[in-house]
Amino acid sequence: MKQISLIGLSRAGKTCYTYAMAKVMRAGKNGITVFAPDRDMDEQLFAGWRRIRKEGFWPSGTDIVENGFRFQCQLFAKPVFDFWWKDYKGGALVGGDENDKQFRTEEFFDYVKASDGMIIFMASDMIMNILKQGEGWDLDFEDLQDLGRYLPQLGERIKDIPVTIAITKSDLLDNKSKAIVVEFVQHTIPSLFVEGSYINTLIAFVSLGTGLNGNQGETITGSVYSDPSQGNIHLPVLFNLYFDLENEITSAKQKLDELKNNLDIIQTGIITADNHTWFYNMLNGYDINELRKNGERIREAIENLEKKIQEAEKNIEVVRKEFVKDCQYYYNGKLQTL
Repeated sequence: MKQISLIGLSRAGKTCYTYAMAKVMRAGKNGITVFAPDRDMDEQLFAGWRRIRKEGFWPSGTDIVENGFRFQCQLFAKPVFDFWWKDYKGGALVGGDENDKQFRTEEFFDYVKASDGMIIFMASDMIMNILKQGEGWDLDFEDLQDLGRYLPQLGERIKDIPVTIAITKSDLLDNKSKAIVVEFVQHTIPSLFVEGSYINTLIAFVSLGTGLNGNQGETITGSVYSDPSQGNIHLPVLFNLYFDLENEITSAKQKLDELKNNLDIIQTGIITADNHTWFYNMLNGYDINELRKNGERIREAIENLEKKIQEAEKNIEVVRKEFVKDCQYYYNGKLQTL
């Protein structure tokens, strides 16, 4: 089971995102579904979204189960990607008391080091306040920059995992503002966009609705989407699925090359055995019947692996089609096409 690490400050939207993601992906997107197999967890997710959507109240900060949520992702009812994440209290990432400091130096760093994927949450209202140099902008800017301090904990491994920057509350932004926010993100966590880093980074603009406002535990003002996919809630998870399928294809193709190389060796052995006497073959360890059996087994393995690759390539194309203009994918510091 893969671990996707959630990182973000208080009020960045991590908890709300978890509820909304579970809502939209439980229903599915073009054959792609995500659900919590544990019924108690599934009920907590359902209750969290119901409180937002039907009762009209924001969650009171982080209220996720202690051990995190475990999810299964299916594509056309076939399991393709199991993952889990934990919603840590955002305030502890920058808090100054001893409990927060201990949390940052021990538990959270260990959590980050185990990442198979990472979603970093940044709230649009905080970014715009920084850009306008509003009240407390300099402290907010320092806090956002501090989010990047966890990336070095991954070392070289960060090249092997997908990193998503989820820009929450994006309904506050027009197209011009979104372009400015992209530049802001690149300036705030530059290590994700440096040529030579070979890091995979997706910037995704997400939102729960339009004109939303209110504080934690308070009444929501504005309009919450009935279908959270309207706000691109599905994209961060799909980027992790896309990356996992891509790795599966790469690994399978490497294995396929190995099998084909082994088959070439066996076929060379069969030709050699056919051109010599049984006595020569016995002295040199050529058992032509065993070679032919091994050759058949490898051919069958090659055929099965080629089918697996074809299926994975079809699956990744299904996922690829879900990405929209409201996201940008960078590899090695350069903008790419998914």
